[in-house]
Amino acid sequence: FRDGKHISEIRLIHEQMHGLKGDLLTLNSTVSVTSIIGHINLILVAQCPETTLERWNSVRDHMNDILNTIQKNFRFPQNIHAIAIDDSKIQRKLLGKFFDFMGLGPEQCTILGDGADEIKGFEDFVVTFMNSHKNDYVFMVVDENLDVVDESSGTDESISGSVCVENIRRRLPYELERRLFAL
Repeated sequence: FRDGKHISEIRLIHEQMHGLKGDLLTLNSTVSVTSIIGHINLILVAQCPETTLERWNSVRDHMNDILNTIQKNFRFPQNIHAIAIDDSKIQRKLLGKFFDFMGLGPEQCTILGDGADEIKGFEDFVVTFMNSHKNDYVFMVVDENLDVVDESSGTDESISGSVCVENIRRRLPYELERRLFAL
């Protein structure tokens, strides 16, 4: 609906209306969908292409209103936390803004990666966090290449974010691992 494409084939409109009606009937929202379901039913029984196209435009506009209302009112539950790691100060700042835009408050977000200790201790931190938040869900964003300077030898080291996530998942019991969504 958002890209403004106009569909002129009645068959395609009917197929989309059947799918849309099913989606609306399963929508868990406080937004009333009774009116738009009525419009969809009228489209599905309409015989005249002009009437179908006219009602299609009405349904499209009404759907845009519903989507805007849902997006405006959406809030994550309080038992969702975000954990992120990046070795770039700019990326960490952007991740904070990203989580804020998603509606997660600062008390629900932890962003790490400022120094070798935070990067090397990331796996332990996440496992400890998950164990102390057994009824919560965690959305985790991990940079793929975490660059660290080994302070004892002065050499550069790169830690794979994918390997970190794999190690974290391996260390968590199943009931906690399934509460972790990692990117």
